Amino acid sequence: MATPISIANIARIAVGVVATIWALMGLGDALAAATAHGVDVFVAAALAVNTALIGGAVMAFANITNWRIVTVVAMSAVTVDRVLYVLGTGDYLLAISSVVMLAAVIGIAAVARKT
Repeated sequence: MATPISIANIARIAVGVVATIWALMGLGDALAAATAHGVDVFVAAALAVNTALIGGAVMAFANITNWRIVTVVAMSAVTVDRVLYVLGTGDYLLAISSVVMLAAVIGIAAVARKT
């Protein structure tokens, strides 16, 4: 007989997957920028916040205590970083998608209540 899987566990894994994909995309952008024009403060910040988001995703996968707080704070930092990036480039679609992804992670994390 199959073991039932709770919605909270599905949501926790979903947060980890979404956060991992979003962080890897951000790391790819930061590494491309570093390759193109070198490492500056903005590239270093992007590397740091996206690495923190991967840490939050790992915590979600492992169901480590306080993974929700770490993931939401890291996702907020990634969103702020990307919005600041938009001020210099005018890529408003990136800013909108960052805010939507932040809302998605917060919403999914809210469903993933303590199990």
